[in-house]
Amino acid sequence: MNHPGIVSFAHIDCDVYSSAKYVLDQLKDRMIPGTVLLFDEMINVKDYEIHEFKAFNEFLEENDREAELICHGKYQVAFKIK
Repeated sequence: MNHPGIVSFAHIDCDVYSSAKYVLDQLKDRMIPGTVLLFDEMINVKDYEIHEFKAFNEFLEENDREAELICHGKYQVAFKIK
């Protein structure tokens, strides 16, 4: 790991489930309450519910975490980890 430590902000531009799942799994122990995650194509794209959207929801459930929606655009969604 080149940059160990707390993750305050991550821009997740993975598009597909497997990549988003991998990134979230790698960052999970470095996230704290207040960490902001910005997903680039979470909604309003073809099959969105089986890609970044699914990976993030699984991440929350598997790690007993909660997130607050901060804002969203046409495709992008930002959350703050609680």
